[in-house]
Amino acid sequence: MPPLGALSAEQEAAGLKKLEKDAACILDDKGVPAAVQGRLGHIGVTSLDVFAIIEDTSAGVRQWLVDVLGLDPDADLESRTNIAKVIAAWQASKKRVATQDRLEAEQRSSKIPKTIMKGKHVEMRAAYVAAHRGGVVPDDKEMPSAAYVEAAIDQMEDGEFQVEPLSEVTTLEELQDEVLTAGELKMGSDGRLQFKRQKQTAREPTNSEQLRHRHRVMAVRWMMLTQRYPNRDVLKANDHDMWRLLSDYVLGPEVMGFEFKAPNGQIVGRPSWTQVLHYEFHIRKKALKTVNMKGTNLKDALMDAMTSEHLKNKEFLTPATTSVAVAAVHSAEASAPVAAPGAANLNWQPRSSGARAQAPPPGPPPADSGHPSSRNQFKRQILSWHPDHGYICSPWQRNRCEGNCGMAHKCAFCLADHQAFVSCPFRPAPQQAAGRGQKGAQKGARGGKGRGRWGGGRKGGGRWQR
Repeated sequence: MPPLGALSAEQEAAGLKKLEKDAACILDDKGVPAAVQGRLGHIGVTSLDVFAIIEDTSAGVRQWLVDVLGLDPDADLESRTNIAKVIAAWQASKKRVATQDRLEAEQRSSKIPKTIMKGKHVEMRAAYVAAHRGGVVPDDKEMPSAAYVEAAIDQMEDGEFQVEPLSEVTTLEELQDEVLTAGELKMGSDGRLQFKRQKQTAREPTNSEQLRHRHRVMAVRWMMLTQRYPNRDVLKANDHDMWRLLSDYVLGPEVMGFEFKAPNGQIVGRPSWTQVLHYEFHIRKKALKTVNMKGTNLKDALMDAMTSEHLKNKEFLTPATTSVAVAAVHSAEASAPVAAPGAANLNWQPRSSGARAQAPPPGPPPADSGHPSSRNQFKRQILSWHPDHGYICSPWQRNRCEGNCGMAHKCAFCLADHQAFVSCPFRPAPQQAAGRGQKGAQKGARGGKGRGRWGGGRKGGGRWQR
C-alpha cells in the first residue's frame, strides 16, 4: 500500500472532526500535531478501539506510520518526534481499552448494570444532532437521559427488549444530577451476588401534550440506538414518524376521543385518562414482544400493535365500556329519590311487635279511642325516618345529642325543626303514655311509693315525665 499523499487543509480539518472525543483527547495529551490527527481521521482511525489494535508492537506501529501515513523518521527531527508521540498515544490507548474491556467483562459476567462513559453518551447525542437535527442543538428536555439510553443498550446486548412505564422515560433536564450507580444488591439464582439497576423516574404525563413529549423522547433514544447499531435488523426503518403516528392514534378520535353512545345516540361517556395510558402502554408492550419473538423491526411491530383489534378490545374497549356502565348506574342511583331501606313508602318505620308501623300524616295525632294498655300505642306516633333527610336522631328529641351524629335533627312527631319531647305542640298528652306504669302513677297520686315506667316518682307526683 503506497503511503498517504499530501492532504489539503480542508481534508485534514474534516479528518480531525471525525475523531471521537476520547481518541482526540489522548492524541492531544501526547502532543500529536493536528495535521497528523487529521491524517488518522481521514483514513478511518477515529476511535480508541481501532487505534489500540492497529498493530501489535511499537515497532509495528512505527513501520505502519512510515508505510501508511508517510511519516519518515529520517527526513527531519520533527517527523521522528511526531512518530514517538503517536506511539506514546497508541500505548496509552491500548492500556485504556484493555482496562475498559476487563471492567465491561466483569460487569456482564456478574450481571452488574453496564454504564457507558459520559463522553460516549455525549458523542451519541452529537451524532444524532448532526444526522437528524441539521446541527441545531435541541433543549435538554428533548434529549433522553444517560440512564434511559443505558437501559436500552443493556436490553440490546441481552437480546430482549422490555417495555418501560412512562415514568421511566426521563430527559437530561429531569436528571441533570443523576448518579449512574448500581442499585439494589441481591443473590442470583446461580448463587452469585447481582446488582439491580437503580431506576431513575420522573412524573407520569397528565395531559396529551406531556404524552406527546414522552413519545418524542422515545423517538430520540431509538434513533440514537440505530446509529450505534446500524446493522441490527430490529432497528432498521426506525424514524420519528412512527412515534408521531402513535401519539396521533392514542390522542385521536379512535382512543382518547372515543365516545360511548346509548341506543338513542346520546353520548353516555368517554374513556378516562388512566384508561388511555393503560392502552398506550400495552401497544408498546405488544410491539416489543413481537420484536423479541419474531425479530420484526420495531416500526412494523408498532404499526401491527396499533391496528390489532384483539388488543384494542381487551385492553381498551372492554375496560372502558365497563367503567362507563358502572358510572351510569351510580349516576342513576344518585339522582333517584331517597327511599328507606326495605320499604316502598317514605313513612318507613322500624318493626314493632312483629308488624311494620305506619307513620301518621303531619298534624296532631288522632285521639286515642281506647285505654292505652301497651307501649305500642304510644310508639306508633313516633317517626324514625324523614323523607328528605333520612333517619331521625332519637336522642336529639330530648336534647341529648352532641350534634355530630349524622342523622336528621327533625321532630319525631311532625317532622318540623323543633325537638319532639321539648317543644312539639303535637306530642302525646301525659295520659296517652300511662301504659304499663298507670298503676304506679295512681299510687304516686295517692302519695304511695309506686313507680311506673311512664308514671309517678318515688313519693308521688303522678305526672308524665320526659
